[in-house]
Amino acid sequence: RLGASYMSNKYGTRCFTSAEEAQGVFGGNAGEQWTAAKGACHDFEDELYGGAAPSLETTGSMSGGNDNSKYFGSILLKHENGIMPRTYADKQGLRLGLDQNIGSKFILSLGGDILHNLNDRGLSNNENNGSPPQAAYSSMPSFIDYRGQCPNGSRVTDPGNPCAGVVYPSTAPYAFSNPFQTVALLLNKEIVWREIMTGHADYNALSTPKNTLRFSANGGGDIFTQKNA
Repeated sequence: RLGASYMSNKYGTRCFTSAEEAQGVFGGNAGEQWTAAKGACHDFEDELYGGAAPSLETTGSMSGGNDNSKYFGSILLKHENGIMPRTYADKQGLRLGLDQNIGSKFILSLGGDILHNLNDRGLSNNENNGSPPQAAYSSMPSFIDYRGQCPNGSRVTDPGNPCAGVVYPSTAPYAFSNPFQTVALLLNKEIVWREIMTGHADYNALSTPKNTLRFSANGGGDIFTQKNA
């Protein structure tokens, strides 16, 4: 399966129509900055989240058997890109199962799952120090271009892949962080491995029209490993 994610709901951007309006809202030298920018209005959400985020999922399964043996297997490969650059979620999974009759009295069932998750979800939570992009947007003047600037003077158009030697404008005194710099530098990777094994055995010791005696045993294991970087 193939698909893509897009930004659906925006906070919105306030565009300023005069230096006086900008000065009245932000104070300081905001009016001069508006004039120097010739009244530009940057939609920071479009500049950061405006691209498509493609996703891919592949699944497969097989099963079969006869009166004494039955088997099952499935596989999952999934990759989802986030609309925030350099964010993604990957998942791979393998499941195997076997039911085996041993003679007329013994039944053995075995199963196993191997799961691997790898993701980097970026920074989008609520907090009070202005680090997430959403928090910085609320106080960033739209007439200032906060995208990274390359040594040749051009602006970074792909926030997830900035040029070498890029320099990011400071958002002070309006905001505590530059979302474009945060996205380019932040690493919030999580790697999870999980192996689950199960086993079940039945021994039919006695079976008559009036009585049945069966011994059952269950067992399994669960191994979980997580690494954050």
